Amino acid sequence: DLLAIMLGTNAYKARFRPTPQKVADGIAALVGIALAPDAQARHGGFEGLVICPPPIREMAANRPAFEGAGAPSAALAPALEARCAAMGVHFFDAGRVIATSDHDGVHFDADAHHRLGRAVAEVVKTLPRAS
Repeated sequence: DLLAIMLGTNAYKARFRPTPQKVADGIAALVGIALAPDAQARHGGFEGLVICPPPIREMAANRPAFEGAGAPSAALAPALEARCAAMGVHFFDAGRVIATSDHDGVHFDADAHHRLGRAVAEVVKTLPRAS
């Protein structure tokens, strides 16, 4: 009944020369595939929830792969939220409840996974149910 998608972190690798708009466009393209009539019919219809990952923190552990990713990844949430609104897809900004780990600035520690799971569960509970 609900497809949750959380993408965007790896799209901020330096080799892709990312911008918030390019990353939001890529995620929106995947959402568009999922919401296409044939996919909806094949799976009995479902809604979408896009979860924006928290911003990347540039650290020694993630350089050079994510060099320069901090500021543009912090700007993803508003760009992605606007795309989701235009597509009629639910949106949740994980950066409001978690941050990346102090270990590498990209992944989540156990506590962040737990908090994110609880937050997403609350979001899902509040979504209007299709009749």
